[in-house]
Amino acid sequence: MKIVRFIVFSSLFVFIASYGFAQESMLAANYLIQFGKTYYDQESYLEAKQEFERCLLADPNNRTAKEYLAKISAKLKQTSKITDKQANRLAKQTSTTISKRQAAIQEALNNINKEDKNQYVKEKLQKKPKTGLENNLTVNEEKKKEAEKKFETWVGGAWTLPRNLLYLEIFMQYYWHNQQFNNSRKKVYWAGGGKDIERNVELKIDYGITDNLTCMISAPHKSLLWKDVWQRNRTKGVSEVWTGLKYKIVADPITLTPRIRVKIPTNYNPNKTPSLGKDQWDYEFMLLTAKNFQPWPFYAKFDTGYRVRSGSRTTDEIPYFFEAGYVPFNWLLLKTTIDGVNGIGGTGETQEDYTKFTVGTLFNFFRQCKFEFGYGRTFAGKNTSAADEWYFKTIALF
Repeated sequence: MKIVRFIVFSSLFVFIASYGFAQESMLAANYLIQFGKTYYDQESYLEAKQEFERCLLADPNNRTAKEYLAKISAKLKQTSKITDKQANRLAKQTSTTISKRQAAIQEALNNINKEDKNQYVKEKLQKKPKTGLENNLTVNEEKKKEAEKKFETWVGGAWTLPRNLLYLEIFMQYYWHNQQFNNSRKKVYWAGGGKDIERNVELKIDYGITDNLTCMISAPHKSLLWKDVWQRNRTKGVSEVWTGLKYKIVADPITLTPRIRVKIPTNYNPNKTPSLGKDQWDYEFMLLTAKNFQPWPFYAKFDTGYRVRSGSRTTDEIPYFFEAGYVPFNWLLLKTTIDGVNGIGGTGETQEDYTKFTVGTLFNFFRQCKFEFGYGRTFAGKNTSAADEWYFKTIALF
């Protein structure tokens, strides 16, 4: 009885295993048939043949695989049936076609080369080599565009101009006072209710000889009015002309630029009231310093030196100048300055000192032209006017 049960269960296990294997083989065969059909549709007959042969390994009786193998065998035989005569004719036709194509390609290349040569000649005739002057103009234009983006170009001081760049400034000032700082540095009113009003227009021109060397000249035209209880006088004309050079010796971390200037008196009457100037030559040496605190939008400048005043009427002076600026936006610059002179006793008859505070705003609305206006007041001094002023600048680069 036990032997019978063993035989029955063994037979049942073999049947179930055989049935599962057969099902797996059928699934694998169907999977390979799909691949074979895809290759056959793409006319990749050798790849299709491999897939159908693998299918027969999994399912030797698969009718679909056998049919496709027969079709593939016929296709391969059909493509291989080319007689020697057909092969020679085909080779001849192919050779002729290749020769024609080579001739056509060569002709096209010759035409292209001919066109390229003609175009090259035309370009050579139309675009003549640039002369030294033209190259300089191109370089200057690039430097000009780069300089226009930097606020250092517009505020000047220790920062020099790029080579061949021209800076033009028209400075207009309205200046008035009815008080003075006397010899004791006290602020008092002028005798007789005196009052002075000045309207000045000054032309300033700077030019970059090199990237580090800049020359400069300025010429002011003044319209002066003095009035008190006894008189009312007006004077007009060109006052002293300043000219000079500055040379940048250090760029980083602080810009250092020595500057020399000469003041030249023009042909005016110094005894006329109000006077256009002192009618004397001045010689000035200054050391200009500046620092750009990038990436923060701040900068600072400090200048000082020595000024020799010819003659014996006024003393020599130590000028000083401090400026701090803030650039909150690309189109706006805010700045404040403190400048003045200290007379050196014993170098002349009259010692003149003053200290002035100024605030200003520069507008960067246009690429090549800027506008600035501000207000200033002389708040300390000796033998000088206690004046207030408004000013307006127009600045341009060329």
